[in-house]
Amino acid sequence: MSEGKGTDDAYKQHVKDYKVFWEKDQAAKAKEDPSHALVPAYPIVGAKVALFLQYKISRPKCNHCGEDLPGTSIGKESIKQTVSALQLHMQEHQHLPEYAACHNTQILL
Repeated sequence: MSEGKGTDDAYKQHVKDYKVFWEKDQAAKAKEDPSHALVPAYPIVGAKVALFLQYKISRPKCNHCGEDLPGTSIGKESIKQTVSALQLHMQEHQHLPEYAACHNTQILL
């Protein structure tokens, strides 16, 4: 990552946004169907990232306070950075049992 350019902070925010999205998504599914088995946010795998990206591209951009900016959408550079951030997180956590036990974490996003 490029030091001094805010990339580290941006990557951390993308991972945090992914986790928040996933937990809300799973809670909504469980509310709709009480028999739904909750799927944890981690390990990150391609199928989960695809759902997260679908959510991101359907929403407007947010300002620095997290408020929606009507009439906007995120661009391809934001999507690319999101994928890079989640891929890096996967790589950095390969040593953890939940990643080691999941073959899909070996597949690049």
